[in-house]
Amino acid sequence: LSIGRLVDYKGYEYAIRALTGIDEKVIYKIVGNGPLMKKLKKLIVSLNLNKRVFLMGSVSENKKNKLLDEADIFLFPSISASEAYGLVQLEAMAYSLPIINTNLKNGVNYFAPDDIAITCRVKSSQEIFNAINKLIKDKNFYKNKSNDSFKNLSRFNHEKMIKIFKEML
Repeated sequence: LSIGRLVDYKGYEYAIRALTGIDEKVIYKIVGNGPLMKKLKKLIVSLNLNKRVFLMGSVSENKKNKLLDEADIFLFPSISASEAYGLVQLEAMAYSLPIINTNLKNGVNYFAPDDIAITCRVKSSQEIFNAINKLIKDKNFYKNKSNDSFKNLSRFNHEKMIKIFKEML
């Protein structure tokens, strides 16, 4: 699962390309709307992934929570520092989802650093492919990353977050 606007800096095309060659039981859902909807649909069809990759558009909060609950992995493949923080990673952590993100050295990695998430090189479909495969093939690794993700959430209690946001402002 991925959640976010369909814009260039989100890097969804690299995550979609990573699905080629992965077990056909793996389904990828992307929640969000944006200017890349048509381009991503064409890419999905061209890679013959239209039965496994779904652009969900905008969804209600209840539907988003249901999708997070049903998901096994959270992909956050951003490719640019335009991606400020990736707060949605916190939501994924609340659902104990292992996170695959990219090495942007900004807020993205602050919320889910590479000792918590599986951090891939920017624009590397191959590394995303490898990370997904490792999670689906190694049950112990999956369990550890899931637990790490949920435990990491405790770093962001209310008082700490207020202090951090005040410092940023």
